Formats: sequence, C-alpha cells, structure tokens
Amino acid sequence: LMLALHRNGRTADALTAYEQVKQRLADELGIDPGDQLRQLHLAILRGDPELAIDSPPPPPRPGWDDEVAVPRQLPGDLSTFTGRGAELDRLLSVADGASLPAAVVIVAIDGMAGVGKTALAVHAAHRLAGRFPDGQLFIDLHGFTEGVPPVDPADALE
Repeated sequence: LMLALHRNGRTADALTAYEQVKQRLADELGIDPGDQLRQLHLAILRGDPELAIDSPPPPPRPGWDDEVAVPRQLPGDLSTFTGRGAELDRLLSVADGASLPAAVVIVAIDGMAGVGKTALAVHAAHRLAGRFPDGQLFIDLHGFTEGVPPVDPADALE
C-alpha cells in the first residue's frame, strides 16, 4: 500500500499508512515494524529513485533463500506491570538457574481464572526473550475462556 501510494504521487498518504501500521503493531502485538517495512519507509522519506515504477528490480540478495523468519509470537506486555513481584522474581531466578545447555526447566503457574496468570507469564517471557534469539512461541490454551473449549495438549504441540 505504501509503495502504491508513493508511486501515485501520494507520498504523504504513504507515510501516514506507515505510521498507522506502526501504531497498530505496537498496540495490538507490542512489536515494531519489520526491517522491510522500515527500509521502505526510509526510502520513501529519502525520495529514493529506485522506488519509481520504471526502475529495474533490485538484484537478488546473496543467500536470500537461506533467510528464516524468526517467530516473535509473544502477546504485548503490559506497560505498567504491578504486583506479583515475588512470583516474577521466582520465575526469573528459576530461569537464571537453567544456564546449562542441557537443562530443561518447566514451570507451572496455577490459580483461579482472572488472577493474572497469563499476564505474569507474558511479562516474564518478555523479560527473558533476549535469551531465545531463535524466537518465542505463544499459544492460548483457553483454559478458562468462556465459550471456548480448552486446547488439547496434543493439538497444542502439533
């Protein structure tokens, strides 16, 4: 959309589209735009002549087929996480104790519906995300979601 708007002389609208998607990604997923979108935004800002319709396509990047998308599926973190300090410290300390490559650490968080288990887990996951450069996965098991059956563990693994 941004490229189409820019090529049709609507550069201001293209830049507005970028700001809108940037805000939506931040609000809904807690992430920033990816490299390609940021690079297109900068190219539009610079008035890069390679964006013109009649410009030749860029040469293929070396190793392009070797690139792998890294999953970053964590829901957005709360901007103000309060309470549960002892529980958060415990989760982080367990993770600190798992510094051996062969160590597998499993932690369960339990409690009544609505007490903040997911918020605690997601907040801890954001604090630990840097330790997992290959990505982070998230699945909502719908344990207490009204009207939605819980996800079967075999289905979650699949």
